[in-house]
Amino acid sequence: MRRLSNIRWLAVVLLLVLVAVGSLFVFRRVNERTEIRNSSGQTITNVVLELCDIQTAWSVTKSVRALRPGESVRVYHTHRDTKAVVTFALAGRKLRHDEAYIDLWTGEGWRFDIQPDGTVASGYDSSHRH
Repeated sequence: MRRLSNIRWLAVVLLLVLVAVGSLFVFRRVNERTEIRNSSGQTITNVVLELCDIQTAWSVTKSVRALRPGESVRVYHTHRDTKAVVTFALAGRKLRHDEAYIDLWTGEGWRFDIQPDGTVASGYDSSHRH
């Protein structure tokens, strides 16, 4: 009888661990993401990404002092309809890019690529690997 009780407790603990691990996996796979990538070929400084949900009061700001060429900064979130403002300094110039509407489906990403001339190319990020 005692052995059966121990087996039940072990089964409950194992089930809880599986649920926790599964939840983390699902959460990681269904999160939306927004990324800034430095494709300029030079270091950019004072990088700020501001994301705001257009339907709720949710917002987040991510700041980075510097991004070297090829580096990126990413924000994971669960908001599908957002707007964004990206600000940064490149070669002594302060630059700003506004994205009025970003429409993401579950698990999708949006990427801002900072170009050598300071312009920002933006669009869906299909290259992201978990």
